[in-house]
Amino acid sequence: MARTFLSCAPKSSISLMQLKLLPDEALDSFISRNFVYAQRWRDTSIKKWYGFAGVGHWTVSKIRNLVDIFGWDKHGGYSYLFHYHTNYYRGVFALDTMGWGYPPERMSAFAVRLVAAHETVKLCPACLHSDLRDLGFIYWRRSHQGYDIEVCAQHNIKLVSACGGCHKPLLADRHFLEAPWSVCECGYAISDYEPVANIDLAEWKFSKFIDDFFRYKYQLQRDRLADLIRKRLLALGLSGEEDIKLRFQSSMNAVHYEVFLWNSLRILKGDIYKVWGVFYVLAAIFEDFNSFAAAVIKEDVERCHVYSKFFRCSAYYLDYISASPSYYPHLTIPPSDAKIILG
Repeated sequence: MARTFLSCAPKSSISLMQLKLLPDEALDSFISRNFVYAQRWRDTSIKKWYGFAGVGHWTVSKIRNLVDIFGWDKHGGYSYLFHYHTNYYRGVFALDTMGWGYPPERMSAFAVRLVAAHETVKLCPACLHSDLRDLGFIYWRRSHQGYDIEVCAQHNIKLVSACGGCHKPLLADRHFLEAPWSVCECGYAISDYEPVANIDLAEWKFSKFIDDFFRYKYQLQRDRLADLIRKRLLALGLSGEEDIKLRFQSSMNAVHYEVFLWNSLRILKGDIYKVWGVFYVLAAIFEDFNSFAAAVIKEDVERCHVYSKFFRCSAYYLDYISASPSYYPHLTIPPSDAKIILG
């Protein structure tokens, strides 16, 4: 059911029925659906409602405006949107100093733009078909939009990022804003995509690891995470570049391998590593995310719960979320299909 948010809207705003934010929905998808729902996607007034006035990328102020429209508590609203509808969690998973949530004063404009919006949209044809069947419309997932994600974790299907007819890129702020809801100007429809199976098992494993990671609810202390990884590498007999090369080079694509190797060697030497790139290491040396989460508990890695305050004061936020799948504040949002260990 749609909601009216006139009470929390800016005085100059237009009257608008607000759609619900769907599970794992990218923010661009949510805005696009609202444009089309109102049948005013070329109308500048509806764009101003969301804080977009000619600039198509996300900023902290635009996310603040979205939080205001929802009527959400500032800090809890920020945490919710960044954690479940952007890729920001990948950049703040390991921290030097423990904290909780995503304080806006610590966010750079570049980082927000990088993780909240993507110039080219990625879609899974299998997800599209199930959305059309079950919902009657499509939306695109946050978990598919990482620059290094090429496979749907659920279906093991290659993601698409261009029109299947004219091969024009699926641009969120131009061509693709209208194409999902009708057809491309070349006549190709979203429903025309045919799923193409992925045969790269390493790519699928990485996608599944990231998909499960997004259901986690902790931030880890950076040095303690490095200790855990170093211990795991050594236990696997990976003490140097030659060991790593023999074990992994032939099974990973070149880009993933280079990032994996660089971060692994830095961690073995006790040097600073890249938090974003450490996921290549984790996905390679652990069987799956659940086994990594179990190791975190076993080794008692220092961690903090991202939503300890969020759950205490913001249970009513869940009323704005789609009813399926159900969300439970005493678990995590959303509960993991993979039965991830939550600690």
